[in-house]
Amino acid sequence: MHWWQAVLTVILAGISESIGQSVVLFVNKVQPARFVLSLLINALLIGFGYVFIVAATWLTFFIPGSPHVTIDGIAIAVALSYAPLLGAFLGALPYAGNAILLALRIWQLVAMVLTVQALSHLSFWMSTGHVALGWLVMLVIQQTLGKPIAERIENAAAGVSLVGEKVAVGRMVRQLVDTSTPVRDMRDRKAHKHSASVPIFAGTILTFIFVVAIVWILTPLRPAIAGTYLSGAFLRVGLNLLWIVLVAIVIAAFLAPLETLGWWAGWYGDDVDEHHPDAKPASATSSSTEPSRYVIYLDGISQSSSQYTPDIETFLDALEPELPPDVRLVRGIMAYSVINRPLDDDPIYARFWKLVEGLRTGAKTAVLGLVINIRNVMIVGVSADQRFGPLYNLGIAQIVYNALIQRGYRKGSDIPITMIGYSGGAQMCVETAPWLRSALGAPVEVISLGGVMTGTAPFTQFDHLYHFHGTKDVIEPVGRVMFSSRWRIAVRSSWNRALRQGGITITSLGPVRHQVPGGMLDPDFKLPDGRTALRQTLDYIKEILAAKKAASN
Repeated sequence: MHWWQAVLTVILAGISESIGQSVVLFVNKVQPARFVLSLLINALLIGFGYVFIVAATWLTFFIPGSPHVTIDGIAIAVALSYAPLLGAFLGALPYAGNAILLALRIWQLVAMVLTVQALSHLSFWMSTGHVALGWLVMLVIQQTLGKPIAERIENAAAGVSLVGEKVAVGRMVRQLVDTSTPVRDMRDRKAHKHSASVPIFAGTILTFIFVVAIVWILTPLRPAIAGTYLSGAFLRVGLNLLWIVLVAIVIAAFLAPLETLGWWAGWYGDDVDEHHPDAKPASATSSSTEPSRYVIYLDGISQSSSQYTPDIETFLDALEPELPPDVRLVRGIMAYSVINRPLDDDPIYARFWKLVEGLRTGAKTAVLGLVINIRNVMIVGVSADQRFGPLYNLGIAQIVYNALIQRGYRKGSDIPITMIGYSGGAQMCVETAPWLRSALGAPVEVISLGGVMTGTAPFTQFDHLYHFHGTKDVIEPVGRVMFSSRWRIAVRSSWNRALRQGGITITSLGPVRHQVPGGMLDPDFKLPDGRTALRQTLDYIKEILAAKKAASN
């Protein structure tokens, strides 16, 4: 490796790692121009870290008994170990990003040991000792002399004093608790004019550049996925399709948190309303006509707008007339957009989503509707992510909160709230329920219909979770397998603690699937007791609401 190659590797790795850790810039609402500057400055600081680790590792070879190595050799060896960090941008992926970044850093450390071993001709363990000692010296310098200097430089580049995610979210929580805001009604969205601070044309160009960059970066993996050396045209076509699907999923995963981060940073014009000058809670509602309970529905991953798919519309149309007259149903919330914006109202991708929506209603092209499902699955990952989740879930909580205020809910009235979440919507419910409980000062319980939920959600911070699943449901178990915090061995997880405390009731719906036909909301599928699957689900919901009403009387 030549010097220029070593320098280029470190610089590109620094930029990649800066992108992977860029959530802190969004959290602090850094504006676009300063955002780019901050990425470059952060990459430069990572470069200085490279210089320190090179110098520190080289100095360890002055220990008596160590072989002679040149600083040039150490510099190139360490630069080679930075190659895995070229993929550090993958750290920005929702949910899996932290694990990927940790794996890449371990890979970098192992690569550094191996390159130093090749240079010094020492044993693996002796080389490990030199690298570990070098890392220790670098960390001491970074945490003592380097940290305050780096913080000043980062704050100057960002134009703000950077704070942690918990501090920023805490400020927004106080605004949610202390104020109320009108929410834009999705049914009147045609009158809404986009006022994005990032121009639509620029957003399109940046998206194109981003897609090209992702394809270029992932191209080295293609031989392993698409089978360059395999024979057989049919097999090659199948593997090439698998490659395309992989690239599409990675792109969708990267785009998933952008709306949340851009909304929080105020890039799209639909930023956080911090003043609420026109907010007026419906306090004039008389107690005689005031609802005794509000029921809120958040849909599954098939949702693309305020108009639900036919099976969901059938379910809600059947549920509403069976609710007591004094129970108000809130529907039409887009649970997969932090600004309550349907996909076909997106300023950049509206035409694409309209095309997909039209195609998925056709018999032969319905499979293309999976594009919407994949996109929304990524949003569920955003909600479950420990970095993006607090921002996204707070945004959804504010949308639900605003919808309640707009529909006559009085803060401090102690009117109970029941949230019904289907599939991925249950994840949104369990994450937002504690925010609503805190902001409104009212009891909140959640009904999960085949919900796919992470075990780290704050289950102990709202009143109760009723979780329903079918024995033939292959989607709901994904949450139990994918989220390790749902495993029994995770005894300290929020899910398992809530189970032990009696805060979760799990009920089997029998031989029903996740979706129609044969799903828990199917009005035609007959159960052994003669009821339809939909009828059974409605009965369970009515039973829960009736028990709550009886307990409150």
